[in-house]
Amino acid sequence: LRRIVTCGVLMLSMASVGQTQQSELRLQLKAQEHQTLSLNGSLQLTISIENVGDSPVTLYNKLLRGHAGGVILRVTDDAGKEVVPGGLDDDLVPPPEASASANERFVTLYPDHIWGRTERVLVSELVKKPGVYHLTCTYISPLPKSLGHGPNFWSRERPALESNQLDFTVQ
Repeated sequence: LRRIVTCGVLMLSMASVGQTQQSELRLQLKAQEHQTLSLNGSLQLTISIENVGDSPVTLYNKLLRGHAGGVILRVTDDAGKEVVPGGLDDDLVPPPEASASANERFVTLYPDHIWGRTERVLVSELVKKPGVYHLTCTYISPLPKSLGHGPNFWSRERPALESNQLDFTVQ
């Protein structure tokens, strides 16, 4: 599913085990299209996670969509009511491959580094009728701490990251 642009950010603090350092991640949602879209059009979304803290954070390297772990897109109408999407937003997030090295399964974000993906979403997958809508996304790690690796691993047990809001109108 694709969403439109209006930025708002929640920064989450994390304390490393045995340390008082704080690391902060920011989930950002951006769209390249204009804020007015056609119901039969599409939207190119960029979903990114930025380390805005002062120490490295490690993430699982599959940034997919799904309630089992990953990115969840949410659309609300102008009244704040959640819009049920036309398709199920649930990619199967594969577990780390045993044969892959840790460098292939995880990505470490150093301070001021960004990691993400771009995808095209059909407007009709997001909404079914014209109106004013708001798009946000949430990131939940698909892996528990026990399967993690690297410095300050962002596991499923950590709080979800919430993105900024993108506002768009469908005609």
